[in-house]
Amino acid sequence: MWLDRYEDINAFERHLKRNGTRIVKLFLHVSKEEQKDRFLKRLDDPDKNWKFSSNDLAERGHWDDYQTAYEDALTATSTTGPRGSCPSGPQVRLACPGRRHHRHAIDALDLQPPALSPQEHEALAGPNVNCWLSDVLRLGGSEANRSPGWFRGHGTAPSAPGTV
Repeated sequence: MWLDRYEDINAFERHLKRNGTRIVKLFLHVSKEEQKDRFLKRLDDPDKNWKFSSNDLAERGHWDDYQTAYEDALTATSTTGPRGSCPSGPQVRLACPGRRHHRHAIDALDLQPPALSPQEHEALAGPNVNCWLSDVLRLGGSEANRSPGWFRGHGTAPSAPGTV
């Protein structure tokens, strides 16, 4: 089953490459120690408790199996473009051996943000944006998801808690 999936991934990536898509793969590896630290932070910080599941501890018992599966998958599907594995954590920028190569590959794409139409510029400069930003800054961002439709010029900006 897995060999078929790996071949499908490779075939899809060959198709993308033939059609001008540049593929850059970077696997951010979380060490067992880093995972432990993250679990403990989730338990210690009430704002992060929701991220913790008792299943996380059971799955941690399969650590070696997961590492083998990751290595198998990465080896079998690393056939196009630059690729690498970097530790994930506070020092990721310093510890990633292939970071310069990946950075060069990404910079070579010369990515540019999409151009906005005059109507989109007007919508972003409108009173709804300024009002919403004021609310977000005043409320510390807690209202940012309250009224998602307003951002595209629909509806109104979120109001302060307790107001209509």
